[in-house]
Amino acid sequence: MRAASSTAAAPPAAAAAAAATAAAPKISSLLLSTPAVVCLCHWAAAVAVAAAVTQLGLLQQPGYRLRQSFDQPRRVHVSPEDPSFEGRLTSEINSCYGPRASDFDLLQHYILPERSIQTLVKHLLLRLQLSKLLQDFGPHLTAAHCASAVSLLAGMATGQQQQQQQFQETYQAPAARAAELLTARISQASLLDCARATYGLTRLQLHVPALLQAAATHSRGQLVTATPQALAGLAAGLAHWGHAPDEAWQQELCVEAFAQLSAFGAQDLANLMFALAPLPAGMQQAVPEGAPVYQHHEEWRRQQQQRELGSLMGGIQDGPAAAAAAAAAEAAGRQQQQQRTVAAAASSSSSSSSSSRGSKGRHRQPPRVQQPAAATYRLPSFNWLTAFLAEARRQIDRMRPAELSSLLWCMASLNHAPDLIFMECWYRAAAARMHAFTPQSLALSLQALGMLRPGTDVPGGVSGRWLAAVLLHSRGLLGSGQQQCGGQELARLLWGFGELRFWPGQAWMDDWLADYSSRQAFIRFPSGHSTVQCSGLSHGDLGVQSIGLRPERQWLLRFKSASGAAYEDESAQRVAQFVAGLLGQQNRQRFSAQGRMQRAATQHTLVDVQQGIAR
Repeated sequence: MRAASSTAAAPPAAAAAAAATAAAPKISSLLLSTPAVVCLCHWAAAVAVAAAVTQLGLLQQPGYRLRQSFDQPRRVHVSPEDPSFEGRLTSEINSCYGPRASDFDLLQHYILPERSIQTLVKHLLLRLQLSKLLQDFGPHLTAAHCASAVSLLAGMATGQQQQQQQFQETYQAPAARAAELLTARISQASLLDCARATYGLTRLQLHVPALLQAAATHSRGQLVTATPQALAGLAAGLAHWGHAPDEAWQQELCVEAFAQLSAFGAQDLANLMFALAPLPAGMQQAVPEGAPVYQHHEEWRRQQQQRELGSLMGGIQDGPAAAAAAAAAEAAGRQQQQQRTVAAAASSSSSSSSSSRGSKGRHRQPPRVQQPAAATYRLPSFNWLTAFLAEARRQIDRMRPAELSSLLWCMASLNHAPDLIFMECWYRAAAARMHAFTPQSLALSLQALGMLRPGTDVPGGVSGRWLAAVLLHSRGLLGSGQQQCGGQELARLLWGFGELRFWPGQAWMDDWLADYSSRQAFIRFPSGHSTVQCSGLSHGDLGVQSIGLRPERQWLLRFKSASGAAYEDESAQRVAQFVAGLLGQQNRQRFSAQGRMQRAATQHTLVDVQQGIAR
């Protein structure tokens, strides 16, 4: 009886073959668009999956929701007039976070044993289902629904390697739709909803100014009701895009964060400090009329990088272009000084001395540039930072490499040197997790230490154990042959060692140069444009210049060749003259004073070294 029933339930072979043929183009296009599974065997396995699903009759079972067409999510039968509509829709959206037991149990245990294809099908169905919900029920979604959708899309996008166009269509387009709906319903949103949405947009690299402005306005005066996670997420989401609430909002953030500091988690502490880390002081200076206006700090940062590159070889003139730039800068400076003088005179003649001081303070704020939340005039007090570091030290063993590096970089940006006890704990935690440091986290840590300049082989300086771990780990990243370090990371590594006056060894320098030379195509940029790679190359040049022990002459010649190939026209001449100056310094004096101290420290005591330097 069982055999007969199973035979009767089984579909004909022709139907199975037809279903497999129909599903093959969709699955194959999906597989070919995913870098992780591009093999032909995976495509064949996917075709076999479709045939197996049809043969087993799973599509006809009432409790199984996987549809025959892989690009059509299941339909949710719910009406907005239903009293349980809001709750059911919340459950449907939240269920997109992970696999349904009824949808994926059989796929995981019987049909798709390969984990890569399991993940592929799961992510496809979840993304399609979430996009379908936004499309069908968009006008009826609440603020909580929209915030959850943005947060879930950000979580799905984590770790996905896709082309930019495909990434926009898959994740950013539905997230932009959800953000638009949330902006219209911001009055119904809680602070946690605002935090989830703004932080999710940050992870998706999706800039929605209207939502940022609405979230900042809606949260003003309500931060007292926010949880630590909401405080940190909202502040980090606003700061990432350079959106600056008023000073009262920033002060309220510091007060509420201080009151709940013991309840902050490790990631929340890192996010909060990222939000408070200021940009360079140049961002806070007044901007003369006619100067370019930047919508957020990413544009301003690119402009600053272009200026840094232009002044890299200070003293080298470029003819009419340099003269015109100097004249424009001088005119802008005079105009800015005149504006300050007029503002001061107006404030002194129209108000009392106290109001005059307040007016001058207001005129220090850039009239047209939108400051990031970090660029506040009233930075956290020393007591606030001390309490923050004490709480961070208590949870430092729970922090991941990205949080450790971000925390140190933020303290360096605040120009606040952490105490020796905190730094000792930081070195210990970072050395223990060195194997998990990505090139980005490692480069950011070295950049932060280069900004703090604690020194090496001195009391309170950089830990020798940490330096040894950094050298070993970075040598593996450089010599792996997989080009794990980008141009920016390579530059930060060298610049950090240079600022610490630490000589990594000629073998490390050779590996660095090999990766640097292989990145010429990545570092090259069109003439007249500013890129992150351009700034990275200039930092690499400065790293070589500031390093204590000069590299070998042959190394410098190869570095000159690689740097010259990465620039265009007159920029190549700047790099060539820069390295030529290094060669001249090498001929006159091979080691700097710090380099001699480091070299002799391996053979003599520190006292003997100091006496030798004095002589």
